[in-house]
Amino acid sequence: MGGRWRETLMWAKCDMVTVASFKRLNLVRLGKSREGKRLYNHDILAAERLLEIRKTVARSIGLPESMLTKSS
Repeated sequence: MGGRWRETLMWAKCDMVTVASFKRLNLVRLGKSREGKRLYNHDILAAERLLEIRKTVARSIGLPESMLTKSS
């Protein structure tokens, strides 16, 4: 991740998998601008990091990592 969390050590808890609807998720709020507009964090997780998390989740629930890649 970039932005304000770039130098912070982070971890993912991958053995407690649940389902969440995008309708129920909120953006991280950063406050308001001088003009009164709401400010949100828009950092994007790098593809490599997301793949690491997906592999760890797969291992934690007993699935092979090969299920995460497309077969030719």
